[in-house]
Amino acid sequence: PDGRDRLVRHGQGPARMIRTGIGSVGVSRVKIRDRGAATEVGRIRCYAPSGSALEQQANK
Repeated sequence: PDGRDRLVRHGQGPARMIRTGIGSVGVSRVKIRDRGAATEVGRIRCYAPSGSALEQQANK
C-alpha cells in the first residue's frame, strides 16, 4: 500500500556444502525480508524491572 516492494533482499545466508552426483558444491541462499509481516504482534520487548522488584532482590 505504501508503494514499496513487500519482499526485499537482505544479504546472503551462510555458505554450506551440498553433495551431488558430480561432487560437493558450495551454495548459499539469499536472505529475504518480508516488509508486510512487520507487525507489533509477536514482537519481544524487554523492560527494566520496576523499583519495587529491585528492592525485593536487594533485600534477599
